[in-house]
Amino acid sequence: MDERSHARESASQVRPVPRHDWLSLKWRDYAALTIQRDSYFENIRRAGAFESRRLLGRIGTKIDRDEFTFLPPQVVNAYFQSSANQIVFLAAILQPPFFDPAADDAVNYGGIGVVIGHEITHGFDDRGRLYDADGNMADWWTEADAAQFKARAQKLVDEFNTFEALPGLHVNGELTLSENIADLGGLAVAYDALQLSLASQPPAPKIDGLRPSSASSSPTASSGGPSTGRARCSGR
Repeated sequence: MDERSHARESASQVRPVPRHDWLSLKWRDYAALTIQRDSYFENIRRAGAFESRRLLGRIGTKIDRDEFTFLPPQVVNAYFQSSANQIVFLAAILQPPFFDPAADDAVNYGGIGVVIGHEITHGFDDRGRLYDADGNMADWWTEADAAQFKARAQKLVDEFNTFEALPGLHVNGELTLSENIADLGGLAVAYDALQLSLASQPPAPKIDGLRPSSASSSPTASSGGPSTGRARCSGR
């Protein structure tokens, strides 16, 4: 299989998992964990030991793709898990300002659309590209294409190295590379998806004087009032 086909297979097999239905999840058994009121420190120590034993016990076993990992559903976040080739959207992010079923398409594509594109792109960033469609660590890139990837990624590293978080304190572009690639990819994917959506519909009205393409990228987009149920650009 050539690389383009392999990449398409990996993308087509990304498993989206919305984490909002607690009843469908596999609950972890904490019966062996002792929690007492006598010592906070001891509770932390026992919890750490419990988690260490749980992780060590998974060595040599199959990946449980239905296990609820990393973050609880009330956290406003999403993540990509390379070993399962899945993207997880926690319940709290599936609401305004990231997603609103009553909002204009442009605002949703500029919100949750960018998040979705960001997480998918993680599957092909400097770390995610080292996994195949089944979530196994496998280098499926040719040497020539890997060199091209690294050369283009270096441009992002160089760019972010010029940014200052504080006066005189520069960003380390190597450390932020994965997120920078995902941010760039997320914006591009969401914008292209919006254009496809707009092309299949009647001409969309402007949002606060902005074309949908401009409104989707506006950093001031926020939820509108209950009278319209539409997301608006606040202009602040």
